[in-house]
Amino acid sequence: YMQQIRLPAGLAGTSGAYTIIQAENTWGATVDGSTTVPAYGATLFLDGGGSGISYVQVVGIKFASSPSFTGGQVPISVYSSNHIKLQKIAGYNAACTDNIAVIGVTNSSYVLVEDSHAWGCGRYKFLSYQSQNIIFRHDVARHDYHSGSWSSQCAQFIMYDSTNVLMQNDISVDSGASDGSTGNLYGGIWSENNGALDNSG
Repeated sequence: YMQQIRLPAGLAGTSGAYTIIQAENTWGATVDGSTTVPAYGATLFLDGGGSGISYVQVVGIKFASSPSFTGGQVPISVYSSNHIKLQKIAGYNAACTDNIAVIGVTNSSYVLVEDSHAWGCGRYKFLSYQSQNIIFRHDVARHDYHSGSWSSQCAQFIMYDSTNVLMQNDISVDSGASDGSTGNLYGGIWSENNGALDNSG
């Protein structure tokens, strides 16, 4: 039983040898952060920080948070990292009131999220934020509910201040409901650009 997976930068792989975290049976293992808020705010936390995490692959694991949490805990976070593969993973039960995603890719590059699904609360299900060269492929999103300041501004798949983002053969469920808290304003796919990216360091 685990409540969080946080991979330190020292355990990163190389271009020829990814560090792999994999369930023995696909979707047969759950990392459950729903009873205790893990440090660093995510159930799966790949954070490059100052030195960067690269060449990591996560396969076949479900990651849970809790709808009742506040403070920004998310099920899956890729932050300041590159060359990351998330395949056959699942995320669910993000907080219902915070400005967060179920599967969030932030300040990162060359990230693949494939054959995966996300559901429950959370403002976004699949988010690319201030990132480059991101692929969401063969993913399924279901937006069940979200409240708070952003109750009507929700989306299943979102490209937010990001470049070179591909969404290939993805499925969005329940975005057309009449209640704004279920994401009918932004809908299934949304592209947001609030300013030019600054990659100067």
